[in-house]
Amino acid sequence: MSALALHLISDPYPQNRDWGIAPMAERVLGRLQSWAWLSLTDTRWHAKRFVGKVRARLAEIQTLHDEEAIERWAQSRLMSRKYGLAHFDQVAECFAWTCLKSKQTLGIEPFDTQIRAAYSLIRQRAVELDTGEGKTLTAALAAIAAAQAGLRVHVITANDYLAQRDAVELAPLYRAMGFEVNSVLEATPIQQRPTLYQSPVVYCSNKTITFDYLRDRVIFAERLEPLRLGFDKWLGRGERSNLPGLMFAILDEVDSVLVDEARTPLVLSRTVEDPEHKIYVRQAVVMARMLEHGRDFIMHPVSKRPVLTEAGAKGLPDLVAQLEEPSIIWRSVWRTEEAMTQALYALYGLVCDVDYVVRDGKVMIVDENTGRTMADRSWEMGLHQMVEVKEGLEMTGSRETMARISYQLFFRRYLGLCGMSGTCRELSSEFFDIYGMPSLRVPPRNPSRRRALGTRLYRSSQERWQACLAAVEREVARRRPVLVGTKTVRESEMLSSLLSQNGIDHQVLNAKQDEGEALAIAAAGASGKVMIATNMAGRGTDIKLTDEARQAGGLHVIITEMHDNARVQRQLIGRCARQGDPGSWEAIFSADDPFFVQQGEGWSRLLSVLAVGQSWRGLRHGLAMLVVKWLQASVERQHRRTRMHLLESDLDRRNAMGFTGISE
Repeated sequence: MSALALHLISDPYPQNRDWGIAPMAERVLGRLQSWAWLSLTDTRWHAKRFVGKVRARLAEIQTLHDEEAIERWAQSRLMSRKYGLAHFDQVAECFAWTCLKSKQTLGIEPFDTQIRAAYSLIRQRAVELDTGEGKTLTAALAAIAAAQAGLRVHVITANDYLAQRDAVELAPLYRAMGFEVNSVLEATPIQQRPTLYQSPVVYCSNKTITFDYLRDRVIFAERLEPLRLGFDKWLGRGERSNLPGLMFAILDEVDSVLVDEARTPLVLSRTVEDPEHKIYVRQAVVMARMLEHGRDFIMHPVSKRPVLTEAGAKGLPDLVAQLEEPSIIWRSVWRTEEAMTQALYALYGLVCDVDYVVRDGKVMIVDENTGRTMADRSWEMGLHQMVEVKEGLEMTGSRETMARISYQLFFRRYLGLCGMSGTCRELSSEFFDIYGMPSLRVPPRNPSRRRALGTRLYRSSQERWQACLAAVEREVARRRPVLVGTKTVRESEMLSSLLSQNGIDHQVLNAKQDEGEALAIAAAGASGKVMIATNMAGRGTDIKLTDEARQAGGLHVIITEMHDNARVQRQLIGRCARQGDPGSWEAIFSADDPFFVQQGEGWSRLLSVLAVGQSWRGLRHGLAMLVVKWLQASVERQHRRTRMHLLESDLDRRNAMGFTGISE
């Protein structure tokens, strides 16, 4: 019996319990060893050999009579459970059966690139697979192989829509292979989740699975250990957990989950009605509005966080004295300054239609990486309530933290972890250092026909939007579909107004209309269609071109704002020219872009001097692009340090609580 099988039997809640971080020297050495091993075992020759083995087994299976096929399939399932995922021939046999059942049930036979990518997934790799190459079926190939080996598989997607869609579309294939598949959504009742998670394959979003794990931590606390759980199970006592453990996870859009969303910890909290807290919040906002920018506080240009000046700090006791019934919190000088900083940040640091939107009388945070609203999240330390007071809304109760965890620490707890994305190469070192997950790229099955029209830099936003208008008019005249990517809701609505004034029919997709984003994005490939979308709205959904649009030159993508990392821009570019289709992209920036301003006014002024507008050639433009790339790389390094610091803080907290006898 394999070591993995023994581990699963001995642990009622299987998960990886080795959570430390190796020293830097060990990480570098491990990275070199991984690179050398991949160079020997993950070559194009090895991939071609495995695909050839799968195709040969598939040809054999198709010649079998019904009784012979049933007997061979039963033997294949038995051998998969015996040998797991490490046996080359047995994995090829499982893949061959899956390819056959896929053709019979879905009418789709996996391509060689999908087979190669799925094989890399079960070997716990981060796979870069170009957009449009069929990640949905690739994940199913790997999930079936892992489930047949006896593992419960979680296929983790970007949102509930994709989780439900993929589970429903692939259900005939899973049933044909003898497995039940279910999806667990945010709206799924808590009482039903334990039963659904018992399925061999479960589709869910990253937030859903993480919060369900936190609920288990709250329920079991220090009893979530193998020996104690074993005794509870033997004695027939204790509550039922949501999850049966963390065995094998396949992450769709792995970079978005493990990197873009990993700078903020996930906090499981409950609402507590505290009248004193509401008084404190209202008074904090009232006092903050009395402070004057420049005299009492300044805003940090990069973090957008307020900083009290010496004069502002000295004047706080006078403001407190003016309150009719001051909260007891104001008795502490340190707490008073902290509350003022929070209130100032709510008033001047967080911007409506940029950092949040107001919908149905509620403040909903906007994810800066995806442009989607996060209805299940709220800011901590009274900040959310301060924003509600700022917007004149009814104040919700304060939030009491019950459990918290970072994405880094949570996903490290899976016994097997892998993922796919169209943009992995920039993150290979981080994936290996934090998750022990090597990265590789699977080339597309068709040569790319994507054309780059260059990057243009203008001095002002007004010039930039006029250039965007001209670019849209140019492509619409050619009857090509156009996708314009913006970073914020406000910018998308500003561009929408400009297009409307010039009589250009279009559709806007941002955090205010995110419910039908996948359906809207899927229809964006019609001839002459213009779509304005915030960041990566509709990510995970194919934009299928009509014949007329394909003949006109395919989808044209326009990037209008700088992002914190180059991957988000590559993801947006990847929307065009999929699967060998024609397509093109261009980037149109301005020197007063918020990204450049946040790095310091000096950089913005320098780029304003170097900006040459319509031209995207020449020495000045080349120097400007060097500055842009350097600034972007600098911010990416800063974000990586933040993610590492968050993971280290989580580990330190766990070690400190372990010293007191509490596991979490």
